[in-house]
Amino acid sequence: MRRVCSIGLVFYLLYLGAVTLAPFDFQFGSQLHRWERSIALSPPNVAANILLFIPLGGLLYGLLPAGRKEPRLIGVLLFSGVVSLTVESLQLFLPERFSSFSDLLVNTIGGGVGFLLFKAMEAYARFLHGRLPSRPGPCDPHGSTDWMVHAGKPARFF
Repeated sequence: MRRVCSIGLVFYLLYLGAVTLAPFDFQFGSQLHRWERSIALSPPNVAANILLFIPLGGLLYGLLPAGRKEPRLIGVLLFSGVVSLTVESLQLFLPERFSSFSDLLVNTIGGGVGFLLFKAMEAYARFLHGRLPSRPGPCDPHGSTDWMVHAGKPARFF
């Protein structure tokens, strides 16, 4: 299943490029746009940017090796920030698009929200189905199916 998440990540990044960079009318030189100076954030724009990056955080949650939550979350935030910086930098060359630091920040937050959302969904699944393996995740090819045997038993928290 890790392969499925890897393929999903590739398709997601292609989709993200198509959505954020269309129309592909790159103009170099004098058409270079400046970063948006306004820090005014519209709620629909913030919500759209967060929603756009939630899948990235979820896919990275499935791909990154299990371990302590904090280093994985930091990795997701860094990767989301780099992807967002790439998108915002490329939008500098598009006459119909605008780059802004606020978009960079909100996109990065969206990746973190996606990570935390998928972490919470996994914890909720463990609660509903009893004892799941420590972290097979949807993208782990060696994940155990032992949890299916215990699905009818109450959850153990300690």
